Amino acid sequence: MFCMKRSEKVCLSLLVAVLLFGGIGGNCAWAEEITFESRFTDTVGIPGYQGGQAWEFDGQKSCVIMKTSLKLLDKFTISCWVMPYSQKNGAILEVPEKLGIYLDIYNTRWVRFKANFNGHVLVTPGNIITGYDVWTHVAVTYDGRQLRLFVNGMPLAEKTITGQTLALEKVCLGAGHNGRASFFGGIDEPVISKDVSDFTGLLEKIFTQKMNLHKSNASAFATGACHKNDHYLVWAAGPTEMIARDMAPPALSNKTRVEMAQNEVESLQIVLHPLQDLDNVEIKISALQNERGDIFPASNITLHKIEYIYNPPELFGTGCRRKKDGFYPDALPIVNNPCNLQSSTGNQPFLISFFTFDGVAPGKYSGRLLIESANALTMTIPLDVTVWDFALTRESHLRGEFNILYGRGWRFLEKHYGLEWGSKELTTIYKKYYQMLLDHRLNPKEIPVDLFSGEADDYLCDPRLNSHPVFEYSGGLRWTKRKGAFPAEESIDYVDKSRLERAVSLLKQKGLWYKSYFCPQNIIDEAGAAEAHYVHRVKKLYTDIAADARLALACNYHPELEGAVDIWMLHCLKFNPFQAKMLQAKGDEVYLYLADSMGGRYPNYYLSFPRSETRAMGWLYRLYDLQGYEYYSVNLWYKNPWQKAMPSNNEDDNFQGVLIYPGPDGPVSSLRLEAIRDGMEDYEYLWQLEKRLRSLSRELNLSDEDIDKMIKRCCEFVAPALNRVPNEPGAIYKMRRRLAEEILLLERGIWLDVPFDKIFIGNDEKNIRIKGKVLSGKFLQINDQKIRTAEDGTFVFEWHIPQGNETAIMINNDILTFYREKKRTNDKYGWAETTDVVDGILAGQYDFNLDMARVAKKNPALDLMNYVMPNIPMVGLMKKGKASVDFQIAIPQGIKTCQISFSSLQGANSGNYVNVYVGSAGSWKRIYEGKSGYSDCRLYDVTISTRDLLPHCAAKESLLLRLEFVNTAGRGFAGISSHSCKPFFEAVYNGVEMSGPGKR
Repeated sequence: MFCMKRSEKVCLSLLVAVLLFGGIGGNCAWAEEITFESRFTDTVGIPGYQGGQAWEFDGQKSCVIMKTSLKLLDKFTISCWVMPYSQKNGAILEVPEKLGIYLDIYNTRWVRFKANFNGHVLVTPGNIITGYDVWTHVAVTYDGRQLRLFVNGMPLAEKTITGQTLALEKVCLGAGHNGRASFFGGIDEPVISKDVSDFTGLLEKIFTQKMNLHKSNASAFATGACHKNDHYLVWAAGPTEMIARDMAPPALSNKTRVEMAQNEVESLQIVLHPLQDLDNVEIKISALQNERGDIFPASNITLHKIEYIYNPPELFGTGCRRKKDGFYPDALPIVNNPCNLQSSTGNQPFLISFFTFDGVAPGKYSGRLLIESANALTMTIPLDVTVWDFALTRESHLRGEFNILYGRGWRFLEKHYGLEWGSKELTTIYKKYYQMLLDHRLNPKEIPVDLFSGEADDYLCDPRLNSHPVFEYSGGLRWTKRKGAFPAEESIDYVDKSRLERAVSLLKQKGLWYKSYFCPQNIIDEAGAAEAHYVHRVKKLYTDIAADARLALACNYHPELEGAVDIWMLHCLKFNPFQAKMLQAKGDEVYLYLADSMGGRYPNYYLSFPRSETRAMGWLYRLYDLQGYEYYSVNLWYKNPWQKAMPSNNEDDNFQGVLIYPGPDGPVSSLRLEAIRDGMEDYEYLWQLEKRLRSLSRELNLSDEDIDKMIKRCCEFVAPALNRVPNEPGAIYKMRRRLAEEILLLERGIWLDVPFDKIFIGNDEKNIRIKGKVLSGKFLQINDQKIRTAEDGTFVFEWHIPQGNETAIMINNDILTFYREKKRTNDKYGWAETTDVVDGILAGQYDFNLDMARVAKKNPALDLMNYVMPNIPMVGLMKKGKASVDFQIAIPQGIKTCQISFSSLQGANSGNYVNVYVGSAGSWKRIYEGKSGYSDCRLYDVTISTRDLLPHCAAKESLLLRLEFVNTAGRGFAGISSHSCKPFFEAVYNGVEMSGPGKR
């Protein structure tokens, strides 16, 4: 027993610290009794939310029982910080038979908080994520009428109940009454108050505390990557980076360098971190001039202040990759006036975009970037913009549609701007949104004027518009009966057959029919096998108007739809590249359809997803030989996206369907929309290279198949498969530069017989043999050496590789760039080990990649195959029974953290799964049970954490693992894939943790 002075408020966490951890400084003013049940005394202390010590509960037998002097409350607040360790149900805090706060796992994978007060239950809406090993604040308040549940200060659930009281006798922390439902994780600062607390601004306060980036600790940012003075820090980042407000500068310098083709848009981020409040900040760019005196026009440069958009981290959403503070850099209002920056808000990135639409001459342009503030020193940073000597076409070579929702039931533009359907003002607004999509190499779904008006030609003949769905949603068809329960297909008929015939005739007469197709989503959308008769009816109505009419349908593949669908907009979730090839062989087109139901396994345009995944879509379209894309909305504004956390009607939407923000008089772009355009331009780079290779295929003795493989190797370097897109913007930048360099060499008549994905050279390589052919003459100079070519123009050159991470060969004054790769060795257990090396110094990172072929060879019962997606080797069990394989991983000395991650394909609902065991003291301990995974048959990532692995690594040279494959039904496939199968270790050398550019 420990007694203190009475108070109206009881702070339990401080008292716990006094009893077990030696006390806390400051005045203590609480009076409590605390008793411990003897079988629950194994709880240990861990670092608390704001330092000090917190409770840690093992999820099995630990609990704390507290008695309180507060007896009967008609108003109250109960709150605490929690840090769960796993997806395990548990009681966080419970007043027996009166009130409880619980971590609740619903349907095996949805994480949510739940509160129960006198039988009245509150549950957080949608799917929420607490974040493992991250502190989350949970609170329940009752004011005599409203019961509310808060997570990180956000009221996520409430219920009106009156006349309730809370009788307090004892409080259970970390488990329910009698030790049931023990919580697995940490609990800190539990508070019970007889008053109702206001948690407004808690999230911002959490963020500010987390930031703690004031002038006093500015030394943490004193790196060579930054430009700095006493008032602020500045660094550059690529356009595809996501700059968090609390992100530290990169360890390596990112140069303020932009490289682009003609007729392209390319951007650069400038990140400004204020060390004090800054007034009237302006970013200016001086005149840019190349070596010939050509000027890069100032009118071709725009500056955007990147606004952070809040999306509650509590909402799990259809995508699972969430930042814990909920703030994402996205909206891009154009900066017209100076702005003020607060030091407490952390980083402020700006996006500088360069346009070469007006035929800017090639060359390297140099200038300066100036940062000015009314109360800080001016900073000047050198800026280089290289315009390559080739141009992208104005026309895009991917077809498809992005939909702007307005009119015909989707009145989002009307509602936001307060305009009427059909008004001149609304048409003017719509034209701006339409133009923004065209400027981003995207096809809007509907031209902004009537097809029969005099203005229609200007829009339909625009080379940037390469596909056009006739009459958009109406499609010239309608339901003649109300859309009830499965009406007869005869209920579908023409809206106005003669008008539809006129439209087709007009488009054919003007030579625009090749752009046109029908996509009547008001009639049929996302049809399955059961709706096939409707689809065939729709197709017949269109072919009665034009025999060559093409019908587009967003759907999954069903054989019943064949013969009716000409353009398959296949849903990403069940996309099968082999089926796509089969449809294309029959003369159909295949697009990829992104929507709101992808989950966290596939790239999408969600706010929380890495921008590199958004950009990688351009590479994936080419990898799978797709002809186009489909996205259902760019402005799904059920709520104002500037003000509301959930701008659509879906509570866990993750900003799906919202790629453009509503500005006061027109659209405001987003980083996601810019990343989509960058991906479309990357696609055009691939198209440019392929075009040149095919035009020279005879001289180079290359077949179409050879060229296709070359191009796809480039794509795989960026995105190996649809559901395996690494978050590596640097890989995109490197491959994009390689494409540009290869295009320029081919333009000069020089072909290098070096694989396009040969961007990296070994860390210990000193020489490399460069082979190729000169097509436009016998003159060739590499670096300062003239190279003799054979009669047919072929040559061989031995290049002595200079030191450095980025090296280049000069070939007739053009550059081919290489980068040093990670050092790779093979350990004695057959795992391919990767060690990061930066400038010859070990950076402390080890990856061990499992060889799937060796897994299959170790047990004849296992099969090796490419399942679902190409380029992802799968190994697993297809027969009924069990099969296992044992492996060992060498453990580096001084190991500090480790984890194993792999991709698992299993169907828990059909009895197929994979277990992982670790060898421990002569026996096996299961550290992952596949049966508890997702109840579907798709790939998903599995991670085994440091907490589960590290105890088995102590004082050992190797880690013994067992993979157990279980197939209980004899159907399907239980297996794992090698991609992302990267157990990794961060090592400590000489007692100092290695950090820097090599760490991930």
